[in-house]
Amino acid sequence: MDTSKIVQQIKEQAKELLNNKCNNNLTQDFEHNLKSVLASIFSKLDLVTREEFDVQQSVLAATRQKLEELELQVKELLDKNIEEHQELAHKNPLHKVKGKINN
Repeated sequence: MDTSKIVQQIKEQAKELLNNKCNNNLTQDFEHNLKSVLASIFSKLDLVTREEFDVQQSVLAATRQKLEELELQVKELLDKNIEEHQELAHKNPLHKVKGKINN
């Protein structure tokens, strides 16, 4: 919910309460002051709209999915590299020694 809608709802509820007990000038004064105070409080908070939150949540989900895919690719490549290295070492024992020297 947008902060201006929250402020509007609070303002309307306060207005209803005050209309039953006070005159119009006092009600208008109170509304103005309440709106200013609430706007000041909300401006200091680190708030985002629901739409912005949903967009960022979607971006995060897509990023997580891509990260999982990349992690899987890295694991597959490492496993393949280990298998190839083991095959070469098995076929050629000198390869095993040469690999240790080069690393």
